[in-house]
Amino acid sequence: MTTPVSVGVSIGSENCVLAVSSAAGRQDVVADDMGERATPMYVSFSPEEVLVGAAARNAGVRKPRNTVHAVLAMLSAREAASVRPYKPTCEVEDVLPEGPDGEPDYDAEPEGITLPSVADWGDEDQQDTSRTPADVAIEFFARLRTLVANACGGAPVGSLVVAVPRDTDEAAVMDALHRAEVADRGTTLRVVPADACVAAAANSAPFAPSFTGEPVATTEESTTLVIDWGGNALRVSAVVVRGSSVECVAEESVVGRVGGRQLDRAIADGVAEAFRRKTRCDPRDEARSMRKLHLAVANAKTTLSVSTNTSIEIEAFCNGI
Repeated sequence: MTTPVSVGVSIGSENCVLAVSSAAGRQDVVADDMGERATPMYVSFSPEEVLVGAAARNAGVRKPRNTVHAVLAMLSAREAASVRPYKPTCEVEDVLPEGPDGEPDYDAEPEGITLPSVADWGDEDQQDTSRTPADVAIEFFARLRTLVANACGGAPVGSLVVAVPRDTDEAAVMDALHRAEVADRGTTLRVVPADACVAAAANSAPFAPSFTGEPVATTEESTTLVIDWGGNALRVSAVVVRGSSVECVAEESVVGRVGGRQLDRAIADGVAEAFRRKTRCDPRDEARSMRKLHLAVANAKTTLSVSTNTSIEIEAFCNGI
C-alpha cells in the first residue's frame, strides 16, 4: 500500500508555492508546468482558453483588460459581492489610472472582472455574464489541483495545508478550494495563517502534528516573531505556541509602501530612467512598454533568488528600440 504524502501550499498576494513532504521526511518544492518554483497568481481569459500562472502573466502584456492578478486579494474582499464590468478586448490601452502621486498606477488593483460568455464574445448586443472573484480563484485552484496530482505521482494525499496571509478570508479560500476539488475525499484539508506555519517550522516538535489532527502531548510554550515581506505589505506578528494551540498576540502591517511590488516599481523606474538617458525615449510614457518592463523585472527578481546576477533584455521595448 502506498504511503500517503503531505502537501503544503503557500499562497501570497503575488505567487503560490507548492511543496511535498514524503513519508521518508524529504521535502521538495514542486515546479509548475512552466518550470517555475513560484507560480504567479494570474488568470487570463480569452475566447479560446483560460491561462493560469506565468502564461497568464505574459498574456497580460498584450491583453491587460482580460488578465486578473492578485487573485487572493480579490477573493478576500468581503464587501465585493460582484465585480467591475468592462468590455473584454485584445487591444492594449495606453491609459492607466493615476496613483496618489499623479503618476500612472501600473499596480492598480481591479475590483473584479466581468467577461461575456464564450458564445457571446465580441457580440455587443449580448448581455455580459459576470465572473465573481470566487470564479476567478477557482480557475487558479483548478490548476493547483493538477500540480498537486503531478507532484504526488499517484500517491494518496493524506493532508493538504494551505497557508495564507492572516488578513485573508479563510472561509472564502476554503470554499473555492472545495469547489475546485483540490482535495480528495480522504484528504485532510486545512487553511491556516502563514505566520502560524512559520511558528510550526520554528517549533516543529510540539506544534506541527496539530495540522494533521494528531494528538500532541506537550505543554511547551514559545513565542515566535514572524516577519513576512510579501508582494504588497510588510507584516510583523508575534505568535505564541502552547502545545497544540497557536495564537497571534500582536500584529502590525505596512500595506502599499513596502513590498515586492514597490521593489519592482523602483527597479523598473531606475531601468526606465537609464534607458531614457541613453536613447532620449522615455518608456514611462507608454503603458505597454512599462508592462513589458514590469514583467521583465519580475522574471529577473525570480532569477536572483537562485543566482547572484542577471540581465534585463526586452525586444521592441520602446519605439521599436
